[in-house]
Amino acid sequence: MAGSTEIQRRARAALAEVDGLRRDVAAEGRHLYRTWRPRIARRSFAPAALNFAHYLALRRRDLRPLQRKLMSLGVSSLGRAEGAR
Repeated sequence: MAGSTEIQRRARAALAEVDGLRRDVAAEGRHLYRTWRPRIARRSFAPAALNFAHYLALRRRDLRPLQRKLMSLGVSSLGRAEGAR
């Protein structure tokens, strides 16, 4: 069984990876959205388009290695990384 210090180290590393993933997805999503923006006819569609761009940016990534790390720490995986309805 891993000691407390080792678990904390792994948790910090996983958090850093999640933070990096979030930054990368946000940046890629914004970039993708900017390419769509000139063709969005209704301003009211803009928030949904940005959300969809972020979703696509997330789904383009293989999250399995990160999911395994999170699961080993007892943290819920990203397998259900969908918006709440």
